[in-house]
Amino acid sequence: MLAAADTVLLVENLSLGYRIDIYLKSFSYEEDFIHYLIYPRFYEMIPEDEEQAQKWHKKRKDIYEGSLRHFFATLVQGKYNQSRFEIFRAYIHPETAKLTTLGIPIRSKFPSFIYNEPIEELKRIAFNEFLIVQYKDFTKMQGSARIGKLEQYPTSYIEMKCLTATINIYGHYRPYNAFKVYGVWASQRVADLLPMDYVPDE
Repeated sequence: MLAAADTVLLVENLSLGYRIDIYLKSFSYEEDFIHYLIYPRFYEMIPEDEEQAQKWHKKRKDIYEGSLRHFFATLVQGKYNQSRFEIFRAYIHPETAKLTTLGIPIRSKFPSFIYNEPIEELKRIAFNEFLIVQYKDFTKMQGSARIGKLEQYPTSYIEMKCLTATINIYGHYRPYNAFKVYGVWASQRVADLLPMDYVPDE
């Protein structure tokens, strides 16, 4: 299924406190996979009171924590271990055709698939198989999955769809179609979008 729009889509996200103007460049649905390219513009909504302001603040932080953007930001900064992420290499087993991992997490500050760039705020990433990423936070157990002997933490899978990509310290990457994600991250939708300049409180 394909879709497109010739006008700007207006979305009010009352859960996060944003009004979003969305230009839908492309949308496709094929079997169990959805692909879309949008250009959103965010506007802060005015909260009715301090209680609503605090609710939006907490919800935005909850959405960010454990997200793909959060993971990439901490990966580039060498802080993914401190941020409760755990990374496993995985591959498609040639006999069973199933995603397989040895169950040994990566421990190095900068894994071997991360490369320096001339610009300090950028890193280059390149890997051939899959990465399994777990966010070890018991408060975010929805959507967790078990792979082999891995524990049931929120689990996502990354497949690289190009030879290489760049990621900045805020977790934004190029090209836009560099990765295909499965698991928890694949369940995130437009309702979970945050502005590019969003940075959570420490």
